[in-house]
Amino acid sequence: MTLAAFDSALKDFMVIDKYLLLHNISERSITHKLAEHLRPKFSNFEVDCEYNGDVEGAHPFRKKLFITEAEMIEIARQKIREDETYSVYPDIIVHSRGDNTNNHLLIEVKKENGNVRDKAFDILKLKGFTDQYKYRIGIYLEIRTGKDIAISEMRYFQNGNEKTRENLNEI
Repeated sequence: MTLAAFDSALKDFMVIDKYLLLHNISERSITHKLAEHLRPKFSNFEVDCEYNGDVEGAHPFRKKLFITEAEMIEIARQKIREDETYSVYPDIIVHSRGDNTNNHLLIEVKKENGNVRDKAFDILKLKGFTDQYKYRIGIYLEIRTGKDIAISEMRYFQNGNEKTRENLNEI
């Protein structure tokens, strides 16, 4: 169900908002429009972009991921923090706001010509969110922009691990 709904929204986006891809428009614009196509497919959830809120009453009211120092050094992404926690802003999430018991889908999007370190950080986020915050499925989506638009890579995550599409526990 989830993957079929995602596939349908992605197909709609690739057709209806093709202009963004042909003209290499910003990743934020791309994720925003993709989220708009996801919304009707996931009507029992909220669909948010760059959402960093956590559960009501949490202090601070921001989601943080535990990422080891070794992982951060490997990708050389940002300053290493002593407590090994990092504020994160997923590209798109499908969830129920205000509680972490109904975290459904997390999507990280990159344009094919994007930064390799940013891609590595997105992969860490997908593993972390599907483990620490129990998002049921995480998807890494890489899109080729310009005259030859295409989906260049799609990877799937569940329970903190990368999985093949065929091995996901569908929900």
